[in-house]
This record gives sequence, structure tokens and C-alpha cells, in this order.
Amino acid sequence: MSARISVLTSKTPKTYFDEIAQLIWLEWGHHYESLTVLENELEQCLKPNNLPLMLYAFLEEEQKVCGCISLLENDLPLYPNLTPWLANFFVSPRYRNQGIGRALYNRLIKEAFANFEYKDIYLYTTNPFPYYSKKWIDVHRFHYLDQLQFCLKLSHKDWLDLTL
Repeated sequence: MSARISVLTSKTPKTYFDEIAQLIWLEWGHHYESLTVLENELEQCLKPNNLPLMLYAFLEEEQKVCGCISLLENDLPLYPNLTPWLANFFVSPRYRNQGIGRALYNRLIKEAFANFEYKDIYLYTTNPFPYYSKKWIDVHRFHYLDQLQFCLKLSHKDWLDLTL
């Protein structure tokens, strides 16, 4: 990793929420009714010891956020009984291929299984390969938002040797 980063939790002060909101809005704004709805969702991340949890990558030299990832109670209305969900996984294009996504991902998985003690984590995506193909199980395929989506599951027993 060439850039010096810190992976921080959203349970810390709200200093970088505007930057995080903009990252998510630019990538997935079409999933939200408005930027205000997204900001309200992010506000929920400040509550200690519960979901949602958001981690963000902070570039120390540039004093800016370059990526984020979330663990949400529910990210897909079609499956209200499945929880939690990996969501909002994004690294700014300029900072990709430097290990930032891997650092965010590994820390979130560790938090989910070690601190929250979940047995499974879910994810929906339009492109499950190659990133999630190693340990994630394809649970269901469906059409949502005019695209083929994949609902994937990662089990606690499979995360120990997980590498992206």
C-alpha cells in the first residue's frame, strides 16, 4: 500500500460524514430518495454498539476520506429476514489497487464476526466475481432495479482464511 491510511469507525466523531456521504451519493445515489435520506442513514452509524456500522479509509497525508464500507441490519427489502449486510463498499478510483479496499473489507468482516458475533453476512451485487468468489456462497439471483443481482452469503466458519 503506497498511501498511508487509517481505517476508522463511524462511532468516532462525525468529522468526515459529508465526505463519506458524497462518496456514497456519487456511486449509489440512485438507490436513495434524496441526499438527506442518505445523511440520515449515516447519522444512525454514530450510535455505539449496534448496527449500522461504517468504516472509512482516511488518507493521513491528504487529510481526506478515500473509501468506505458498511455493515447494515438490512440492505435489501426483498429479504427482511436476512441480517446483517455488507454495503456501501467503495474506494475512490484514484486510490484503488493500493490495498485500501482489502483493509476496509478485512476489518469489517472481523468486526462482524468477532465483535458482533454474527454467524453469516449477506451482500447483494451486480458483479460477484472475482472479488467475492472465494468464500461467498451464491444464495439467490434476481432482477432488481432493472439489473441481475446476486444475493451472496459469507459464513463465520469460512472467514478465518478469507482473502480478497
